[in-house]
Amino acid sequence: MLRAEYNLKQMLQVNFLERIKHLFKTNYYINESGKIERQFIDAEYEGPWIYKNVKPTSTFLNCIKWHHIVFGCFGCIPGECFNCYKVVVRPRNIIELLALNEVQEELDVPCKCGTEIREYVTAMYGGYFYTSSLEEGKERYNQIRKLVDERISPDTPVYLKRACTEFEVKFGDSDKWVVDPNEKFYSKWIDEHFEDTCFRNDYKQTDYIKLDTILRWVKYAAQNGDMSYLELTDGEPMFELPITYHEGE
Repeated sequence: MLRAEYNLKQMLQVNFLERIKHLFKTNYYINESGKIERQFIDAEYEGPWIYKNVKPTSTFLNCIKWHHIVFGCFGCIPGECFNCYKVVVRPRNIIELLALNEVQEELDVPCKCGTEIREYVTAMYGGYFYTSSLEEGKERYNQIRKLVDERISPDTPVYLKRACTEFEVKFGDSDKWVVDPNEKFYSKWIDEHFEDTCFRNDYKQTDYIKLDTILRWVKYAAQNGDMSYLELTDGEPMFELPITYHEGE
């Protein structure tokens, strides 16, 4: 840059490296052409979720770009996410979670379920069904509410929400969200400087990965006092209970 081009306000606005440099501490790097790439790990094998029908690349669920980069690095809600609606199921115990997993396996729609380990979600388990409009979300809600009533329980909570919980944590109620005027500016820069391969979803899960995930669900239930897991172990606790020495109850 020439000294005549130095303008602190403008320089701060376009200092994109400050916003994204934490990515380079993970699996992102700058390639020989100067673009940003991501080392692709072809499996989701340690997370709490089992995914269904989520394609490696998708214009509908481009969540690596929208959530991880646009929101995570630049702090604004991507324009595409304003049209995202999710049907959420809240299994009340591990038995209901496993039943929901079976329901999702039978449906040809993008969805996931698993244990909630996010500190800002007041639930132990969750299931999510993704749609790309409010109208589609309402249709999916009616479908899932009926299936949950029939296959799990009418008392299992099901509701329709907008986009990601993380957006609500930062920006409040979703019916009051507004488009950030800089969002298109950020998104254009990302498109110009990130390789498309950065936005692949790492959601390929083999049967043995799914089995390991389910076993971790059961351990999570035991660790968090969901004693319904004993139905899966013939009443045998997964962890030894201590010998006690007090009298009475």
